[in-house]
Amino acid sequence: MIKAFRVAMATAITAASVVGVGTASAQDGEDTFATGFNLVNLSDTEANVTISFYAEGQGTAQTTFNTAVPAGEPVTFAELSVIEGLNEGFSGSAVVSSDQEVAAVVNVVRNGDLAVGAGYSAVSEGAQEVIIPLLFKNFTSLDFDSYFNVQNVGTEVANVTVTYEGGATETATVQPGSSARFDQGTNPDLPDGFNSSAAVTSDQPIAVAVVQNGNTVLGYNAIASPSTTPLFPLVAGNNSNFFSGVSIRNVGDQSTDVTVSYAPSQAGTACTETQTIPSGEARNFALYTLDATTGDSDTPITTDCDRSVFFVGSGQVTTNSANQPLAATVNQQNNVNVSGGSYTAVDPSEASGTLVMPIIQDTFFGFFTGFSIVNVGDAPTSIECTYAQSDVTQSVENLAPGATWTAQQSGVIPANTDNGYNGSGVCTASASGAQIIGVLNQLGSGEDDSFFVTNAINN
Repeated sequence: MIKAFRVAMATAITAASVVGVGTASAQDGEDTFATGFNLVNLSDTEANVTISFYAEGQGTAQTTFNTAVPAGEPVTFAELSVIEGLNEGFSGSAVVSSDQEVAAVVNVVRNGDLAVGAGYSAVSEGAQEVIIPLLFKNFTSLDFDSYFNVQNVGTEVANVTVTYEGGATETATVQPGSSARFDQGTNPDLPDGFNSSAAVTSDQPIAVAVVQNGNTVLGYNAIASPSTTPLFPLVAGNNSNFFSGVSIRNVGDQSTDVTVSYAPSQAGTACTETQTIPSGEARNFALYTLDATTGDSDTPITTDCDRSVFFVGSGQVTTNSANQPLAATVNQQNNVNVSGGSYTAVDPSEASGTLVMPIIQDTFFGFFTGFSIVNVGDAPTSIECTYAQSDVTQSVENLAPGATWTAQQSGVIPANTDNGYNGSGVCTASASGAQIIGVLNQLGSGEDDSFFVTNAINN
């Protein structure tokens, strides 16, 4: 059986990559963006992989690339200019097909600087409606803009409609496998200062990836299934200048009172925060309750959190008074070192007993990774993480229901290259019926925005 997943933004350059990113192409104002991805073979059999690249607006692959990936091993696709037929300046999408199960994450870099960028996860299937919780046009003094690519993962031409909060719309016709780009920064129907959401509908299944571009670059996947109890595997405050902002949007038709419960992993004390979210609006959680440097909210908040203390843990919506569907993203920001990353909240029903991290690094050109895993099951479970091309494991015993485990890979995994460790990881929960969810951080030692965040992949 041939399995396939989609990469909604793909491009090519001649510059070699050092952190699992490479490729180049799209433009937003004066900035140029490039993408690369790490793919991991999840099986115990060699995977025969075909990657088809589609230029924007084209229904026929511009070129295809065939490769074999060893069992259980990762591979980095960075210097894509070596692929015949994929020229510098290519902008579009990719479909990866394999006779074995594979997973991938995508990194996006700005202006050729491999330390400034964002990440998102490749997807294995699409949906005919997705929610994008957080978009910008010339927002704040940092001039944040956003754009997103919509990829048609169906077999027929897709008629795509984007409806922004406030009523503005855009449409596109997208060929199978191909993609269309929607740039909020150049959209004349959106006002300056736009900070809101959009719904994307199609008569074919689609996949959507979002990039936010300002003093930092952040990226995330659009949400196909809003949740009444979304979960946030990593939330922080006063964490070496890092803090989190959880943007929760009520996509239902009634106002609802939402309580988020925070559980510490590395540091902090359990606490709660409650806000009322009117229909069609969003509220920021964690931002004004878990960090001392972020100012005050313009809307009422009820909380018992102490925003002056160091906190690293997780959060989950535990009360949703009107049981409304919620779509949420988590931005992790550092305004001192000017770095940031983003991921989408997860519905607990998407949990499984195994998590895949397609990229794990330890002092690889100055980059290392770390992850947070939440036990969303109803029984304690032990979790063990193994890493490709290494005998090193990391584990936790009897992680309680609702508890979070955070681990870093810095000085932990011996190098498998001349420049440190560059591989992948699989984390397995041992309890019968165990259910876990996670998020992965990739952090560099440079002064630029060397911070990439992606959702771990449930398998």
